[in-house]
Order: sequence, then structure tokens, then C-alpha cells
Amino acid sequence: MQNHSRSFSLPRITTRLALRLSALLLLAAPLAACGDEGPAPPGPIPLDALRDELALATCEQHVRCGLSPDKATCEATQGDAQSTLQLLTDAVLGRVTYDPAAGRTCVEAVRAYACDTRASALKGSSDACAGMFVGTVPEGDACLLAEECAGDSFCDTSMCTGDGVCCLGACTKRPALVAVGGDCTTNPCVASAYCDQAEMPFTCKARGGNGDACDGVDQCKDGMRCDVGGNPQTCYLLQNRGGQCNPSLKQGACFRFDDYCHPTDRKCVQLPKDGEPCTDDNKCLQYSFCDAGTCKRLAIEGEACTDDGDCLGTLRCNEMVCTMRASNEVCAF
Repeated sequence: MQNHSRSFSLPRITTRLALRLSALLLLAAPLAACGDEGPAPPGPIPLDALRDELALATCEQHVRCGLSPDKATCEATQGDAQSTLQLLTDAVLGRVTYDPAAGRTCVEAVRAYACDTRASALKGSSDACAGMFVGTVPEGDACLLAEECAGDSFCDTSMCTGDGVCCLGACTKRPALVAVGGDCTTNPCVASAYCDQAEMPFTCKARGGNGDACDGVDQCKDGMRCDVGGNPQTCYLLQNRGGQCNPSLKQGACFRFDDYCHPTDRKCVQLPKDGEPCTDDNKCLQYSFCDAGTCKRLAIEGEACTDDGDCLGTLRCNEMVCTMRASNEVCAF
């Protein structure tokens, strides 16, 4: 594995945190070596191995779900998420506590993620990682991430503008969910409902079932989608790979994000990959784009680009060349 994507330099650390820098460097030292050793043995994952374990699991999932063409390319183009680096730093600073057993649970959930757009799948993956970092920051104190907040509070960063990087929020008690028929002007609805904003006050309404009328993509039950733009606009069931589907549905008929409804077979099949003809509406697997009717891999490090969207993984377009973003985005307090 190429370690340059996960170098653990911390240029934003200020003098206020200088006394803790030695601890951070101790954490960084083993991370640089473990990429060449492969995954940690089964069982709880030590904090100093978590970063590479997450990277390996993420690349396995990305290849399986069409987000990267192969493992080697993924490892060369997928850097750390800023939140991952921040939480690793937070664990050393005591802003969160890390549970090695929960770390293993999270890593395996990332590895096994089913390329699925349904809310239940997304929630299952999120829940599997929820216990990995437990916040210690009390309600009312400054925070950067939800994981930093203790108890049932979250990090309210609603006052932040722009990209929000390093903008401090405050740990705030989670708002109560609103039942069907209630006012959702300020609080979110329960999972079985959506917030109808057609008129004031906004109202939580039950999500529709198969065949029910709708006019927004969030108005149907999990595993369904609203055919916005269709005639009529109704909720319809999404299909798994190999399932019968209707290619005329405007919003797509398959629940896997790497599938589409084949226009002649009328079944959910994988989107075309690099070198294959694009779909009729110029779609390809997410690691590629449609170029004159043929899917072409996005640019890797060192290849030409015009903006970030031309580059694969977490590469950035810097001076017209795809470049690995330095893994140094750690915010100081």
C-alpha cells in the first residue's frame, strides 16, 4: 500500500497543543509502517492500526461497488477523510475515547457495505460505526464533529459558512423527532415521515407506499423512490441486481448505486466500466465518465485535469494536474 496518502503531518497544531504533539507523533509512527504489513489480525483493532484497517476495508468496498477500478488504483488515489484524521487526533487529546472492539465492528461493516442507496443500509453502516469513538465534550462546549459530544448531543455547526472546515460548533442536545402530523418547521420528522414544506407551518407526513402519488424523492418509503418527472408521479419499488425493472422511470429503478435498468433486458445490471460503451444516457461506473460513447477512467495522480471532478478518489486538481491531497487537515482548538 502506498503510504504517501496517509502521512500524518499536523501543520495546523498551535502552541496551545504543543505539549501534546509528542503523543501525536507516537501515534503517527506505527501508522506509516502498517500499510505494508496488511490488515491487523482478526479481533479488536488498536488505535495505531485503525487508519490502515479502514483504508484497506474502504478500498475493498470501493472496488466491489464500482468506485475504483482495482485495489492498487484505490490505494494510490484514496486519501484519509478529514474527519478520520480529526478523530484520531481527538482520541489522543481525550476529546473522544476509542473502543478497539467497536473499531473492528466498524471496519467489517465498511468492508461489507452492500452498494445500497436504501436508508436502512446506510443506517446499518452508520450504526455499526457509532460506538467506535465516544465523545467526552459536555453539552455547551466547543466541538468540530458530532462524535466529540458526550451523551445524546450533536455538534451544531449551523452557524458555519463556506466549507465549514475548522469552524467550531457547540455540543447541543438533539432535537426531538416530530411524529406524523406534527410541525417540522424547526425539528426533523421521524424516519417514517417526511417534512412537507408546501405551506407554513411545515408538517410531517407519512411516506408513501408503492403506487402512491408523490412529488419529491424523499416522500416514499425506504426501498422505494418517487418517479419525479414521470407521468404520473408515483412511488415505485426499487430492484436488486437481476430484478425486473422499468427503464422508463426517470429517477432510476435499481437500489444499488452501481446498477442501472438495461433498456432491452429490463433487468438491473451493473453500469458499464472503463472501456465499455456508455449507457444510452451516458452513464458509467462512478470511477469513470462517458467520453464520446465510451466509458473512460477518471484521471489518477499526475494526469491532466480541469477541476476536481476529473480526478479519481480524493485526488484534487492542482494546476491542471491531479494531485494527492496532503493528509494534514487536523484542526486545532
